[in-house]
Amino acid sequence: MDEMWKEALERSIAKWNDIVNGDGVDRNDDNCALCKLENMLREDENDDSCARCPVAIATKKSQCDGSPWEEWNLHQQREHTGKWPYSVRCDKCIRLAEKELEFLKSLRDD
Repeated sequence: MDEMWKEALERSIAKWNDIVNGDGVDRNDDNCALCKLENMLREDENDDSCARCPVAIATKKSQCDGSPWEEWNLHQQREHTGKWPYSVRCDKCIRLAEKELEFLKSLRDD
């Protein structure tokens, strides 16, 4: 993973750390450093493959499908308002946010 992606991953980890601690929110790709970098590097506006994103590389899917974020998103839609921004609103939210945080940490090139 090159330095740009490592930095974006660390910023995404910091975002989810804040969410777990109740100090942050999830605004989908509006406050995801990985999404922002992928969008900046994307040559074709209609391409949504997320091909360079470490999440997509790990899950072999796009749009964070297959990652813990997918369960977080469904929980927010089903159990809470389903409107952005998403935040921790119950114990299950904390557990799901912790899963996303640990998943992102697992993507580091240690």
